[in-house]
Amino acid sequence: MLATALIIDEFAVKGRVGPFWRKVSPIVLKQLSPVQVSQTHAENSISPLLEEAIKNGYKKLILVGDQSTMFAGINALMQFPQDLRKQLAIGLWLLNDWEMLLYSTRFSGKLDCLINILKAAHTCPVDLGKVSLTRGDQKPKILHFWRRCDFSYIEGSSLKNSIVIPVPPFLTQLIPFRISTKARLQIEHQSFHAEGGLNLRILLHPERPHSLNVLPETLKSTPKFDLLWQRGIYSKGEWIRFPWITLEKKRSGFGKTEQKNCLLVKIQSDNEPLSLRLDGQRHRCTNAYFEIVREALPIIVKMIPAHSKMPAKSILNPAKSSGVIANRKPYNNVKS
Repeated sequence: MLATALIIDEFAVKGRVGPFWRKVSPIVLKQLSPVQVSQTHAENSISPLLEEAIKNGYKKLILVGDQSTMFAGINALMQFPQDLRKQLAIGLWLLNDWEMLLYSTRFSGKLDCLINILKAAHTCPVDLGKVSLTRGDQKPKILHFWRRCDFSYIEGSSLKNSIVIPVPPFLTQLIPFRISTKARLQIEHQSFHAEGGLNLRILLHPERPHSLNVLPETLKSTPKFDLLWQRGIYSKGEWIRFPWITLEKKRSGFGKTEQKNCLLVKIQSDNEPLSLRLDGQRHRCTNAYFEIVREALPIIVKMIPAHSKMPAKSILNPAKSSGVIANRKPYNNVKS
């Protein structure tokens, strides 16, 4: 049996995870015993608890919190060498207000189902998205994400009006208008210019980072990013004219949706930093380079028999199932 560490982010879901955990902890601890419980005492403090648990020899790590907890935990775990990560079994317990209500209601059976999955500790290697963010001359920042990245801007969207006049460089600081950003999108070896704007979504996994929702049969054997993007379009209309300057009003929007599957994506900005949302977490950069890390983390998932013809979601007691995963070979199958 693997030594188990349960890490609770009490500040998740606006601080409501703490009271929820105190309500369900007797049931969870009784089923998963023996287990070491660690709780955060400040926001954004999940990483030190993970590092301490691994240092103390715990191999089964269960994260309890919201989307930001999973994002911080995944990035903390990716700092360890791959050989060490392969020895782990990582359980993800993602919570929101509705989920906490269901888990608190015993007749739903959802809490018992999740406990059985975490107790069985069947793991499957899961791919992650990797992005390198650069901003000016600063050192690149490496981040990993589970599900998706969202990025959107419209040229001149932060301005109601723009100046159309040649301006000497030494006067640009005196004018209360900013030059709008222009971005370039590169998908593998193909480049696109987004002068009017860009609306982009990079999707890797359709399901949320939750051990109850991740099914081995839905994981891609040859993963690629699913890209959806729209290039911006805008039209100019004269707003007011002076003898020495013309102010124009811009109407912006997006064109048709384009779709593509790829392994590499790059976004570049000419002027000011762009804003990206990685699994809901906002980051700013001038250049972003996306790629896929294969078999990055061993995640505890439902174990589905290879010969079973039943839908995966209809198997309510995955702890009793046995067999092999259809797409990938699991790292370990631990009997509790």
